Amino acid sequence: MTEHRKLSGGQLRSEVVPTRKLEAYRYADIDALASVWGALAPPERIEIAAQQKLQQIWLPSGEDIEVRRAEIMLEPGAEMAVFALNTARDYGRIELDVTLREGARFSLHAANLGTGTSTLEIVTTVNHAEPSAAVPGSEQVSSPMVAGALTTTVG
Repeated sequence: MTEHRKLSGGQLRSEVVPTRKLEAYRYADIDALASVWGALAPPERIEIAAQQKLQQIWLPSGEDIEVRRAEIMLEPGAEMAVFALNTARDYGRIELDVTLREGARFSLHAANLGTGTSTLEIVTTVNHAEPSAAVPGSEQVSSPMVAGALTTTVG
């Protein structure tokens, strides 16, 4: 599934907005996130079967606030490459939680492009579920392009 999760019409989530005390939200624009938190859909679930390969290109929707979240499971020997562009005018967040099984490989190639007072984030968690699912099983290449007072974080 490659659709962008629209912030309007999403499933309701907990009304408790994360705080900067949580590592994944340390640099987040909490006010912008709070304005959409109740409408965020659950993370998109992507599962890649053993020995299969998938490439996805994630493009921005043009919304002022964009949050794209995914939970990715790569079974033994599976490979996935994500190419993402994060350009929201006010707040953009790409949030990935990736689990690698034996021999699985994941790569993320992403860019934060913004101007003005944008806050753009790419937040990844990679879980090497088995000893042989280790580096070089995952790769991240991120490029921030900034102008003005933009805040950009990659972690």
